[in-house]
Amino acid sequence: MIRLRPFAAAAAIVALLAGGLTLAAPDPAQAAPRDDVVSLTNANRANAGLPALQRESSLDAMAQEWATYMASQKSMVHSSNEWRTSRASSGWTLCCGENIAYGYTTASSVVSAWINSPGHRANILDSRYTHMGAGYNADGHYWVQVFATFPDVKTVKGTTPTISGTTTVGQTLTAAATGWSPSGTKLAFQWKANGKAISGATGTSFKLTDYQAGKRITVTVTGTASGYRSASTTSGQTAVVKTTYGVERVSGQTRYASAVAVSKRTYPSGSGVVYIASGENFPDAVGAAPAAVNAGGALLLTRRDSVPSEVVAEVKRLNPRSIVIVGGEAAVGSAVQATLSGIATTTRVAGASRFEVSTALAIQGFPGGTDTAYIASGAGFADAVSAGSAAGADDAPIILARPKAGPDTALLQTLERLGVRTVKIAGGTAAVSSSFESTLRSKGYTVERLGGANRYAANQAINAEAFGYSNTAFVASGLAYPDALTGSTWAGKSNAPLFITTSGCVQPGIISTMKGMGVSKVIVLGGTSSLSVDVSNLATC
Repeated sequence: MIRLRPFAAAAAIVALLAGGLTLAAPDPAQAAPRDDVVSLTNANRANAGLPALQRESSLDAMAQEWATYMASQKSMVHSSNEWRTSRASSGWTLCCGENIAYGYTTASSVVSAWINSPGHRANILDSRYTHMGAGYNADGHYWVQVFATFPDVKTVKGTTPTISGTTTVGQTLTAAATGWSPSGTKLAFQWKANGKAISGATGTSFKLTDYQAGKRITVTVTGTASGYRSASTTSGQTAVVKTTYGVERVSGQTRYASAVAVSKRTYPSGSGVVYIASGENFPDAVGAAPAAVNAGGALLLTRRDSVPSEVVAEVKRLNPRSIVIVGGEAAVGSAVQATLSGIATTTRVAGASRFEVSTALAIQGFPGGTDTAYIASGAGFADAVSAGSAAGADDAPIILARPKAGPDTALLQTLERLGVRTVKIAGGTAAVSSSFESTLRSKGYTVERLGGANRYAANQAINAEAFGYSNTAFVASGLAYPDALTGSTWAGKSNAPLFITTSGCVQPGIISTMKGMGVSKVIVLGGTSSLSVDVSNLATC
């Protein structure tokens, strides 16, 4: 037997218990939270393909009475089945299941807790139940659900709803639901995108927004009538909702071919310099994009020991006066340098570590100095490539910071040599420490940190700060660096943001950020193995 539990601040839920108790008079009903519990319960039943439960006055009254009792006792315990039966109207064949909880401050949180607990979920999704009641007392946030079955309840009937309208963002879809009986059946509508309910979309029509782009729409209609069991029917799916953004994908069969495709679009008439970075390891390569943009040059990728044939052909097409290899021979081997030297004068920017390469590249790529520099962690590529287009548009280098350490002498000397006054840190304190930031401030630099809860949020913060307006935005994978790295040259040269996302959908916040910038064209970088068709449809996660 589960014992009575004393009141505590933490939320908790318990399962059914028998035992007789005498109750004080109930507190007045607190209607809105109780209504929400019923609505959310029926939403979960609809998602499971079950009919909605009808609300019944005697069940409502007993649920509220028990919630009031628990609040008065500051204890959570189930009522007995005998007590519930004595309070219910006559005629029930199955009376009465019960869920209780306390400490949850909203209906959504308590229903979520119930639905994620097997025993409570079983009550909510029991196909035998036809009716329910709900109780709530705000003093301690005590909640009660009561479930029961009435025999021979007729079920309302209706046909499958249909949807009309154009499936394009900004257009309005309309649902038709006819043939419901009995006469006077009340209909409730819930629009869904890819099977998930759209918040607030509960009318007979629905105007499509950017957040439905790339998804298929359905509508579920639930009919209720007094004395009848409610029923729900769901329409067929629409075609995929089309975005109003102009979307283009630029890619190749490999990361090397994708970089070539970007180069052709960025520099159709050739470029005076070409930067070559590793397509196999990120550390030496991540600072190459803004250096290439500042020099007016393309950025291509290579294997360590050989240059892919399509890259050789692209370098020849670009017809550069010089070629800059980024990284030491461990990243880009001597055989690659020999091949490239046969095309144009070739130099190498190298160092004993990724950190030395980044400072050397900042000096090489910005010989005239710069007011601004970006700092990103050298432990991973995400924040550095996120800053690539912003740094390129800002005429600023990206310099790598050692994890969990302050700025070293070489980094400070590089900032001084370049004449930097403003430092923008890409990423949160887990990537570049607060002590690193404090040291820079103490040396007179203006420091701005552009971070977020994850790499995608940090990327959006970087873009929001760097780009007030842009007609075009780029999207690349945030799970691998090559497409974002080489795409940063195109984006930086175009003074446009480059957003990173997961492979299957567009991260939350990207669409709203683009809308705020006035973006009308989106260029997706990389093939469908890195960014799916859903991404090119701008389907949000």
